[in-house]
Amino acid sequence: DPTRPVTMVSCVPFCKKSGGPDVAMKHFDVISVNRYYGWYNHQGKIEEAEKLLSDDLDALRTYKRPVILTEFGADAISGFHANPAQMFSEEYQSEYIEKLFRVANEKDFVTGIHVWAFADFKTAQNIHRPLFNYKGVFTRDRNPKMAAHTLRKLWRR
Repeated sequence: DPTRPVTMVSCVPFCKKSGGPDVAMKHFDVISVNRYYGWYNHQGKIEEAEKLLSDDLDALRTYKRPVILTEFGADAISGFHANPAQMFSEEYQSEYIEKLFRVANEKDFVTGIHVWAFADFKTAQNIHRPLFNYKGVFTRDRNPKMAAHTLRKLWRR
């Protein structure tokens, strides 16, 4: 159906520092990307994550198409706090979301931003995740984490 815009979500970083472009992107009307800088890579380094995301998004601008940041996020175990913020703390998740949200929001060609995920959820058994994916801004039983309040503040601006 040529009347409907087409997109595909890419997890392949675009900028040359990150490995180069996903060759399929040129075929889509909307560029959709999942980025977890500061979580799965450059772990615990939010400032580096901001720079990498900014560079990556700027490189995507060459396609002259709208870009949606379809996934980004960090796990936080409800009730775990750390000062300074560290991975898995509510402070880290909140700061991570706020800073990466701002990077994407400053780009006029980024038309959408989606935090992964709404609430913590059960995962398959493995050694990397004890029982749950904790990237939710709400707990599994729908209590808000610090990040939920951060998002509310960001959305009110």
